[in-house]
Amino acid sequence: MSVIRKQNAAMSVIRKQNAAMSVIRKQNAAMSVIRKQNAAMSVIRKQHTALSVIRKQNAALSVIRKQHAALSAISKQHAAMSDIRKQNSAISVICKQHAALSVFKKQNASMSVIKKQNTAMSVIENSIPLCRL
Repeated sequence: MSVIRKQNAAMSVIRKQNAAMSVIRKQNAAMSVIRKQNAAMSVIRKQHTALSVIRKQNAALSVIRKQHAALSAISKQHAAMSDIRKQNSAISVICKQHAALSVFKKQNASMSVIKKQNTAMSVIENSIPLCRL
């Protein structure tokens, strides 16, 4: 009987070792799951970092769009100022022409007076010989 008891005791030890091995296998499986979860978390962290970078790039792009719109407005204002300068030049030419026309009118008026004076002088000159007779 002693041999059977020893065998039973040995079998009991083996069963306990098998149970311990089963626990170890389950722990190993759980550790494998944890490693996969850690790898997934690492991917998520990298994606979060990339998303943060994308948000910053979007903000920078928004600033660039606003600067582009402002530059476009400035360009339109520059074109408008150029048109105003051209109009001012045209107005200046018209003013000079107007001044020249005014001078011409005054000269015409003077010429008219001179013609009248010439006519009067001619009348006077023509009447002088008649008076001598």
